[in-house]
Amino acid sequence: MPEHFTKTYEHPGHAQIAARHRHWLTALGAPTPALHRVTAHRLQFEQLTGHHARPQDLRSVAHLLGRLNATAYLRELRNAHLEKEFTTDGDLVLPGFTAPRLARLRRHHNEGLITPRQRAEAAELITQAAEWPATFYKDSNVRNVLITGSGPILVDFDDLTLAPFGYDLAKLLVSAAMTHGPLPRTTYTETLAAYIDGVESAGGPADAYTQGDLAHWLEIQNLFTSPYLGHNGYRHPWRAPRL
Repeated sequence: MPEHFTKTYEHPGHAQIAARHRHWLTALGAPTPALHRVTAHRLQFEQLTGHHARPQDLRSVAHLLGRLNATAYLRELRNAHLEKEFTTDGDLVLPGFTAPRLARLRRHHNEGLITPRQRAEAAELITQAAEWPATFYKDSNVRNVLITGSGPILVDFDDLTLAPFGYDLAKLLVSAAMTHGPLPRTTYTETLAAYIDGVESAGGPADAYTQGDLAHWLEIQNLFTSPYLGHNGYRHPWRAPRL
């Protein structure tokens, strides 16, 4: 087995940005692979042994994600506003949550991927969420979490933005269902409970996330992910559970 894993980037500077994202997450306590080398177009990581997150791994990943979301909020992001970009103490700029997602809804609507009603309902929720407590979105799809003998390890650091609590949890669940097939209702409720326990164990806001919030973000993550059905390992359409 090779000793290193190398990720290549087409555009100069994107590798350095991803490396800074990893550094920020690692400082929060996120388990990440060691980064051995950074160039304009490449990141060279240690090679890890494990598998991508499966449905049976979701609770442990959710607890980790909840803990990291709460830690980020307590350390810095309680001062962030979801409508605006935020500069961390280490001068890392985290893009805002609201405008890019409204723009993405507009593109999907213009391309015929979502209906006018879907766009309007999703836009209303995203706009309302601008006043909620801020944490981060890392794109925690199941292929971006490696399960090893020591537990979940976060990999792939290309995306990092502000987001409400639970937004990345919904991505984890939708990506799992679209990869492995429909999940039992209990998987959603148990994964949510693990996430909330992670938030509270780190001292995060106790009312930051509810079952109702999960249902809404699942629908929105489906709107954003369903165009990839048939690609990137997404083999199954997502079906909304009764929560």
